[in-house]
Amino acid sequence: MATIFHEPELRPRERYSQLEAAVQRFPEDFPTIDSARIFMSEVVVPPSLRWAYKGNGKTGTSSTKRFLFELEFGVSLTTQIDPPSDINPDAAAHRLTSANVYREISALSSGLAVLETTLRLTTVRNPTSRATSAFLYLCASSDQRHVWFSDERLRMNALVGFDWQRDVRTSRGMDKFLNYIQIMIENHGVDTINRHWRPQVASIKPRVLRPHLIGKTEEMETFYRDIAERLDRPLPDNWVTPRANRNVSDFDPETLLSAEALSRIEVIYAKDFEEFGY
Repeated sequence: MATIFHEPELRPRERYSQLEAAVQRFPEDFPTIDSARIFMSEVVVPPSLRWAYKGNGKTGTSSTKRFLFELEFGVSLTTQIDPPSDINPDAAAHRLTSANVYREISALSSGLAVLETTLRLTTVRNPTSRATSAFLYLCASSDQRHVWFSDERLRMNALVGFDWQRDVRTSRGMDKFLNYIQIMIENHGVDTINRHWRPQVASIKPRVLRPHLIGKTEEMETFYRDIAERLDRPLPDNWVTPRANRNVSDFDPETLLSAEALSRIEVIYAKDFEEFGY
């Protein structure tokens, strides 16, 4: 019978010990305690510990968490939530940890060791389409004058002269956005970059996660069916792939991609292109 987490999470001091152990084990991947905290807070597991999913912004994370919920509990995720702090229309999929349905591995006594015995999963996306999707998501937060991404918008205004009246959804704005990412990486380190546009190799840390299955956003049905097969829960032939938090618009993201933007994307996301075969 499926269950949720009933036992309390680790106390702050115990969590810190888990992070210290991660830094000692993977010093190249975790140069700081905070880099370990970010990674371990983005890997979630169910109480069965049958799988672990490393979220990676703008790669179908909402849909994947929704799919894994249905596979794990045998019911659809029908809860509806509209939190004032989030513009994601599928916020419910990302509140499963706060509800103790999923749990971050930083809150487990086993910590990183849980990855040794579970099916390790993550998702990726073509770096070019992911970058444009992230920029459009940022622009959507501006349209709504939302607190979501507000610090990023303020920093972009100051650092790269982003004009939130004129640069939204323009190739000029895309160029400034990529310039902002480079500045933040150079000054703060790649691990601190917002997860929606953080380079994917830095986010996933393949040497730490060692994923068994990597789902490409462009081929999600294959990924989901592979997971179901590995967990001995094959999907019916008429099963429909869930698609949550989609940017539905007639806007053509290709119009954002100047020659300069394409060149910057190749530099910023060079390791992603190589690691994930794009």
